[in-house]
Amino acid sequence: MYTKFSKNKRNFLKKYAQNNNIEFVETKVGDRYVLEEMLKNGYNVLYASGEESASQIKNRATRLHLENIDEMLIVDNSNLDFVLEEVEKYDVDFIVLDSIQTFYLNEFLPSKQGNPTQTNGVVSALKDLCKQSGRPRCALAISQMNKKEEIAGYNS
Repeated sequence: MYTKFSKNKRNFLKKYAQNNNIEFVETKVGDRYVLEEMLKNGYNVLYASGEESASQIKNRATRLHLENIDEMLIVDNSNLDFVLEEVEKYDVDFIVLDSIQTFYLNEFLPSKQGNPTQTNGVVSALKDLCKQSGRPRCALAISQMNKKEEIAGYNS
């Protein structure tokens, strides 16, 4: 099972990646498969969760037989300022934010987590971090869906 991209879109993305010296890897759909691939290939991964504790994340990863879980840095803090400090401190290659709508930046307080100001600020800060020319990184922002199949939290 792969993403809903058509074959033409996948081929376009593969070609774009090749032309720009970017490694293109397809996995099954789901953060578990992306994490497995990144860990298997030796990338330094930070998994930050705004909803689950570190022990819950580790227990779920163990239950799902995620290999190399002990090599992944787990942060159970929804303050993106703290997460970004950890990324720099541990020289992380790949950042996962699970659930994006639960994260916040101090500069946008007192705006609540999940509102458009905070969510857009979090995404922008993450994008800026990944685009640093001296140290490129990759990020995956996970959002939850509600029963109406809409993105959870405020609309942004």
